Amino acid sequence: ERSPASTLKLLLELVVMDQIEAGKCRLEDKVLTSARASRIGGSQVYLKEGEVFTVGELMEAVTIASANDACMALAEHIAGSAEGFVDMLNARARSLGLENTRCVNVHGLDDTPIDNGNVTTASDLAHVARALVGYPQILEWSAIRQKPFRNGTFTLQATNRMLGRYEGLDGLKTGYTSRAGFCLVATAQRDSMRLIAVVLGTPSERARQREIARLLSWGFN
Repeated sequence: ERSPASTLKLLLELVVMDQIEAGKCRLEDKVLTSARASRIGGSQVYLKEGEVFTVGELMEAVTIASANDACMALAEHIAGSAEGFVDMLNARARSLGLENTRCVNVHGLDDTPIDNGNVTTASDLAHVARALVGYPQILEWSAIRQKPFRNGTFTLQATNRMLGRYEGLDGLKTGYTSRAGFCLVATAQRDSMRLIAVVLGTPSERARQREIARLLSWGFN
């Protein structure tokens, strides 16, 4: 078991897409940014208290730029509170049969003690990714390298620098904290074959990319 860092956001993305498919939420729904969401650190789109974005815009901020503040705003919108959404994340993990995944927050930051942190495994994340790629919209978003945000005053930059560098790669999520190391859940499609590869705890971004490329190439070959 390891800290997932921002790869935990795949579970958030899955819960949000499930809610949309169930008709409980729509991409066009407007989300009001709370004071709490505006104060989240790390990767962010600098949401200000009172700012309004759609669910779709915030999902783009999460899938492309790994925005922690967008995660918090989505969580509060859907569950009423971040804590309520954490319960939804853990319930979804259990529904997938993931016995080694535990969420303590909605964004993957290591902001809790090491004995009470987010934990998962590479295998568990692969199962989350497999469920998530069932939503084509996610792959459309996660393949975007950059996109304007906030009426063009801000640019979402993809955290996944393997986009465009590895044939067929169109997602899914990077992660990094000092506790987690460099993590990546990647997916690529060639012809009719789609593969998912996961690496956790590598020492550098370059090592993470090299290991993902090795795994995917082994699979395709």
